[in-house]
Amino acid sequence: MKSATAPFSKDLSHPVTRRQAAIPRKVAAFAGLLCALTMGAACPAVNAQAGEWTWVGGNSTFGSDYTADGANFNVYARPGVYGMQGQFASGNLPGGRFDSIYWTDKSGNEWVFSGFGDDADGNQGFPNDLWEYSASKGQWAWMGGSTTIQGTDYGHAGVCPSTAGAFNSTSMPGSRYSGVSWTDASGNLWLFGGFGYDAGSSYGYLNDMWEFNATLGTYGEWTWLDGSCTVPGANGGTAGVYPSQPGTTGTSYVPGSRINAVSWIDRSGNLWLFGGLGFDSTGTMGWLNDLWKFEPSTKEWTWMGGGSTVGSSCSPLHTTYPTQVFCGQPGSYGTRGKFAASNLPGARANAVGLTDSEGNFWLFGGNGYFAENEQTFLNDLWEYNPDTNEWAWISGNSTVSADAAANPGVYGTQGIPAVGNYPGGRIDAYGWTDAYGNIWIFGGQGDLTATSDGFPNDLWVYHPPTGEWTWMNGLDTLANGDCTSGVGACGVPGVYPANTGDTAATNEPGGRHAGVNWTGADGNLWLLQGAGFDSSTTNYGLLNDLWEYQTPAPAAEPVFKAPGGTYTAKALVTLSDGTAGATIYFTTDGTTPTTDSSAFKSSIDVTRSETIKALAVSAGYLESAIASATYTIVPPQAAEPTFTPGHGSYTAHVSVKLSDETPGAVIYYALHGKIPSVASGTRYSGPIDIDSLTTVKAIAVAAGYLDSDVATSKYIILKAQTIDFPRITGTYDAGTELRLHATASSGLPVSFASKTPKVCTVSKATASLLAAGTCTIVATQDGDPDFPYYDAAATPVTRGFAVAKSP
Repeated sequence: MKSATAPFSKDLSHPVTRRQAAIPRKVAAFAGLLCALTMGAACPAVNAQAGEWTWVGGNSTFGSDYTADGANFNVYARPGVYGMQGQFASGNLPGGRFDSIYWTDKSGNEWVFSGFGDDADGNQGFPNDLWEYSASKGQWAWMGGSTTIQGTDYGHAGVCPSTAGAFNSTSMPGSRYSGVSWTDASGNLWLFGGFGYDAGSSYGYLNDMWEFNATLGTYGEWTWLDGSCTVPGANGGTAGVYPSQPGTTGTSYVPGSRINAVSWIDRSGNLWLFGGLGFDSTGTMGWLNDLWKFEPSTKEWTWMGGGSTVGSSCSPLHTTYPTQVFCGQPGSYGTRGKFAASNLPGARANAVGLTDSEGNFWLFGGNGYFAENEQTFLNDLWEYNPDTNEWAWISGNSTVSADAAANPGVYGTQGIPAVGNYPGGRIDAYGWTDAYGNIWIFGGQGDLTATSDGFPNDLWVYHPPTGEWTWMNGLDTLANGDCTSGVGACGVPGVYPANTGDTAATNEPGGRHAGVNWTGADGNLWLLQGAGFDSSTTNYGLLNDLWEYQTPAPAAEPVFKAPGGTYTAKALVTLSDGTAGATIYFTTDGTTPTTDSSAFKSSIDVTRSETIKALAVSAGYLESAIASATYTIVPPQAAEPTFTPGHGSYTAHVSVKLSDETPGAVIYYALHGKIPSVASGTRYSGPIDIDSLTTVKAIAVAAGYLDSDVATSKYIILKAQTIDFPRITGTYDAGTELRLHATASSGLPVSFASKTPKVCTVSKATASLLAAGTCTIVATQDGDPDFPYYDAAATPVTRGFAVAKSP
């Protein structure tokens, strides 16, 4: 095998960090399933069990070909078996390599391009081969590029078309690793940046954008779309071109060259790019935290936020490597769990990026900056909403530990979630989202404790609804190697069954980083290759084993006995769960329960309206869905008070008694139309004397009852009315009209009538005298029940006077 000492000892001096300096660079060669890995037609049956690993294929040891020459990156990797171009065959297999660019197309087939690794002859460098893996056939096909690495250049220059966007059979990206890739809605493959060869003879940091259409030509065709086809000299890079303000789109804007960035695809098929190690707007190299969006339909970039420069925060990662210093913007964390326009993750590379079912983006860990001017391995978890363009810091640390070189995890009890659990800081971890919306993290390179740094094999799951991490599998310690100096390989050996396809609770992949991972159609987690430990206790190298982890089902959702609804008395609520051994945690204030919430024991007395939420947790299961029930307690209403005597008219004052049939009721009353209450009313303690027109209103209040409706009773105390009808003196001649005058003590109008109609008649208040004699007139007042106090008639008053013969 030809050594690659020359390019690596010089050309990769920039991306080397403390973790990368003493170990071979990462391997990310993507292979499919066991058929391709074994290069055979027969595939063993896989019977993965929930919560257990199955060793699907590949080797459990490095064998006699294992070499440890990390200083020169001359590490064993199997050569590729290419076969005929465009032809699927059981013997075909890409050579071992790291940081390949890979895609999943619309048919579920996998594509892999370039990376650093072996060609068909076992020569190490940057191949530019393109491979397709057919999921239905279980076979690989070499689709393009060269089967060998040319000459002593350790890679292949790219060929850019004369016109951007023009597909042809001769155009092709240069060899590279650590680029960003995605698949658009049409099934075309897209590629941005990385480290490798430009369209000339230089290698360095790239920012070119390419598209591959598999339906064109014989084996598909490439086109260059954007960015620079050349780099300014060896190890150089192209500065980013930023608009004056974030949110601006244009054909002239483009991110700078970079490697190890994080990318996502949104629901519209747009590419989102975050951070990485690369070049800012001034051409300065460092850790980036800029966020970009690329729209395939317009072929334009939009700078969405983050820094356009790497800033002035610069810190060596460790005193052992004082020259390994890159600047980067610190993070702005805000309040945990709260989205805000001012929030922003710190600059970083080698992080994990995932997309959930709602289209939000998730970012975990990496190598870079917290909120402080300290460079380290990060363990912060962020969520980004592309609709609002806002970040939220969700979990993990926002500041570095006392030892700036370490950011250890908190493991808790395996299989049991806890609010205080979280993985340690790490880079190049494996990441998945499962069918239930949970986030999974495995291995990587990072910190288990303040003094142990290496390659763990711990498997974690994060449950977004509760915000809790669970350590599900693997070890919380590093089993072998130099775990303290920061220059040795320290990790956990794998535990393999006797045969591939066997599943057992004791199976565990070895500690590793920088491999390939994907989520299968059934939601299981797949893990392929990486740099780490085989089944021995000492061997560290490039793995080619394939593992499957069947994600456990969630615990059953808790069930409420006494369903949510409206109750007229307290509700006695019990909770049960169909998962054996499950512990149920609940809240009564509508907040999401966690394992820090109250544990259900017997029953919950609901005496007031409230919302209960419950969570089931059981070892070997994921956290359950959150069950919720809202209880509205509407107690019976107290009876209205009764009045004795009741509403009516009375000829003298009355003594009114109040009573209520509700047990323990207290009555409050108010007079003259006011509305009584406990605060403003008078508490009833004895009869109420009424001696004038009075309206009494009363309510009853009793424990366990709603206040009664207001009861009303109106009392009218009657008074006798009199008529003042003055005597009429003198004699009046017939033919005269006499005006009559009389008043009632009530103020009501008085009526007049003649008792001697032959002598006189009366119309309203006028008497007409007709003939000689005595005119007798009576004054009456009948009373009015709607007039206060005077609803009875007055005693009539009669007056008489003489009428003389007319002259």
